[in-house]
Parts: sequence; structure tokens; C-alpha cells
Amino acid sequence: MRECNRATLIAAWVLVAVLAIAVVAQAATDKDTVTAWVVCQPGDYVNVRLKPTTKSESIGRFETGYTAEVTGNTKDGFAHVNVSLEYDEGWIHAGYLVFEEPVWKAGNLYVVRSNGRVACRKYVDGPRRCWVVDGSTLQVFWMAGEWAVTNKGFIKSEFIQPVGGDTP
Repeated sequence: MRECNRATLIAAWVLVAVLAIAVVAQAATDKDTVTAWVVCQPGDYVNVRLKPTTKSESIGRFETGYTAEVTGNTKDGFAHVNVSLEYDEGWIHAGYLVFEEPVWKAGNLYVVRSNGRVACRKYVDGPRRCWVVDGSTLQVFWMAGEWAVTNKGFIKSEFIQPVGGDTP
């Protein structure tokens, strides 16, 4: 009787271990993906890298509007993306990704509205490129969520409005 109980107990533990391994393996392959869009200055592009560093080999490049599936993994400011390239995946600098589809504004003129100066950035939440002051006129090429891509750089859309209009 004891041998039967022992064998049953061992079999149960083996089953639990196998199920636990299966759950962990499934969780590792079920990465949450989020759709993101590339945004950059007109005529510019964003490199897709083999590894999350600017020194890594470029395996492709995308212009504004390219749709990528971001796996949620980031490292050193880079986002891991699934792409339709030879490698199927790569790394894009996360500052050039937005999570709302960009809308083309054709270089329309917008005026800065603030109580002082506003930073134009190299990319979304990136380093400051320059300051623009209230009343400055900018060309806007893309609106992407809370960001506008202008002739000066990326600026929060809350600080601009169309020339002669009330809202961005």
C-alpha cells in the first residue's frame, strides 16, 4: 500500500512540474505586443538595428507612418519590434515611436501659444534641439498623439494651433 501511495505522489509531483514548465514556457512566448508608428522629420528615416545600440548593424530603415509591433521589451532607449525584414525582428530607438497613427499636415503653418518658451525636441521626449517662443510660426508635418513633428523638431501639440484657427 505504501509503495502505491509513494508512486502516486511522485507521479503527481512530476505532473505538477511538467505543468509549471509548460505555463512558464507559454508565458515566455506570449509577449504582449502593441502597435506603434514611426515618426521622424520629412525626408528622414529611422534605422532598425540588429541589437539595441546605435553602433549595431542597421538591418533596415523606416520613414514616418511605418507600423511596427512592439513587444514591450526595451533596453537603453530602444524598443524591440517585430518587422517584415530578413531578420523578422530588430530594435528601433523608442523616441521615434508613437502609439497613435500620425496624421499628415502637409507643412501647414501653426503658431506657438504658451506663456513663455517651449522646447523643440530631437524626438519624442528627447533632448532639446531649440526653444521657440510664444507667437513663433512653425511648419507642422505630422501630428501624432500629443506630439507634432515640425520644421524645428518635435513639440507638444498642446502648445500650437493652426494659423487662423483655434485647435491643432
